[in-house]
Amino acid sequence: MRVLVIGRGTVGSALAKVLDLHHDVTTYDKKDVCFPAQRDFAVIHITIPFSKEYVEQIAELLKEFKATVVIVHSTIVLGIMERLKQNHPDISWYFSPVRGREADMEKDLQKLPVLIAPRLSDPLRTYLKTIARILYEFDNPDDLVMGKLLEVTWFGMNIAFAQQAKLICDSFGLDFKRAYTNYFHLSRVARDYNERPLNYMKRPIFVPGYVGGKCVIQDVQLMRDFLYGDPRLWNFIMDINDKFRGEKDAN
Repeated sequence: MRVLVIGRGTVGSALAKVLDLHHDVTTYDKKDVCFPAQRDFAVIHITIPFSKEYVEQIAELLKEFKATVVIVHSTIVLGIMERLKQNHPDISWYFSPVRGREADMEKDLQKLPVLIAPRLSDPLRTYLKTIARILYEFDNPDDLVMGKLLEVTWFGMNIAFAQQAKLICDSFGLDFKRAYTNYFHLSRVARDYNERPLNYMKRPIFVPGYVGGKCVIQDVQLMRDFLYGDPRLWNFIMDINDKFRGEKDAN
């Protein structure tokens, strides 16, 4: 099948490699000097970063590229999928959050279940099963939009707790590893994690340090900017992360 991947970042590059094992793949990135010669596709995958102009950016791209099916993989906010659908009712729109570790994105894309909404047509299900071991279909795209945000910001919340613990230990002259890491390794928290591991990745180890990257803090900021939940939690995560910024700069 002839498909297009828009965006050549970590996710887009890995997705294109996985798709290329089974399909005729073209990629496009905003840094490209010109558009590819091929403009018509069966499926378009969108991986560009979210911004306030996201819907308008997609509209401009769809002036250049044609497809009957578009799958959005970008981390977005509530209501975006409905706006895309309203603006382009001739296209079948799907949302599928990408889940995986940045360093192992290509491997994780091939081994982790694919979550997608709304429910698939038979041809699209057949297409996705060429690259996905397990498919979970949902009715409402916004369930997955919020689920992805909550999953990533959950990591941010736990890292912020470890950062807070480090600051507390330092203020009392206590060794963080002995008071936090070693203790938790023997505590009920650690036992529960070991007995009930996450089904798609190793048990996370939360350590204090500056969080850069392209996911956690950015998603926390989206939760804050779009007024999802109590802003005090999101402000706390971002503020305490800033306290560790010097540690990264020093390294």
